[in-house]
Amino acid sequence: MIKSFIYLDNDKMFSLSSQIFEGVTEYVLNEESIGRDDSGTNTKKELGGSSKVIADVMRESKVSSEKKYLHDYSMTLFEKEMHESGKVLTIDSETDMEEASEILSDYSFVKIKSKAKFIDFAELYELMKNYRNLAVDIANASHRELIAEKKIEFEKLKNKPKKNSDDKKLISRIEKQGVAAIVHESLHGERLSEDFLNGLSGMIEFGFDKQLMLTQEISGVKFSTVLNRDCLRETYKSVLSKYARKTGKDVVVFGMVSQGLGESQKIKKLDKPDLSNLRAAVDNFSEHMFNIDCSISGKAESEVVIDPIAIYFEL
Repeated sequence: MIKSFIYLDNDKMFSLSSQIFEGVTEYVLNEESIGRDDSGTNTKKELGGSSKVIADVMRESKVSSEKKYLHDYSMTLFEKEMHESGKVLTIDSETDMEEASEILSDYSFVKIKSKAKFIDFAELYELMKNYRNLAVDIANASHRELIAEKKIEFEKLKNKPKKNSDDKKLISRIEKQGVAAIVHESLHGERLSEDFLNGLSGMIEFGFDKQLMLTQEISGVKFSTVLNRDCLRETYKSVLSKYARKTGKDVVVFGMVSQGLGESQKIKKLDKPDLSNLRAAVDNFSEHMFNIDCSISGKAESEVVIDPIAIYFEL
């Protein structure tokens, strides 16, 4: 099966490979030492097959980080070895999730194949912070004629000799928000307060910071994968342009389960805090932080969190 990688954590893959393929790390170290040794004595450990390929790639990676095709091949060999040793649980649309949930913890790795959705919390934060400006920009671009008509009506309203209380309220709103914002609200029924938007953006920033997440859902179970942006093969915007925010084809996530089904974090009812010394106070404060995390970004009962090694499309 040919793979088109969009994400590969080389460091994690090589770290695991060095533990699984006996002698890989020793081989790499000896190769480096031979390269610096003029004596000509060859003491490196002899390897064969996949072990030697991965070891050579690890060594060559230090010379050229551009040899991504070698990394892809190493990942293919690593994944093949894990499948053959029975360490991978494959989950797709045909999987019985009730059965899979019972054996999920028995496997070292999971392979999730399903359509996916990208969630960029840095992007969401910026959206909430600039929501009103964006709404105005959209209104100006989409409803130019209507806004022009409303501006004429507004000028007539301002010049009206006698104004009732509703007229004065509308004039005050338009002067504060602008005609385009009022038009947007009237068409879409949206009137989000500044406090609401600031509060929501604050929670997103605290709970998720600048996380980039990929989610998949199979038979009511949600698989959430937190990505390292540095491991993307191309920019996030480029990935969205090619595959869309909600992919039209199945994506494969290969990784390890960091939080399984039923391991949801629940808010704890805290007893009267022990403030007898600074350490006790800090411990109490950390319990409050745990509760805040649970309320904002805690894992759901039917959610599995994946620590990813590779993400790709099967061709």
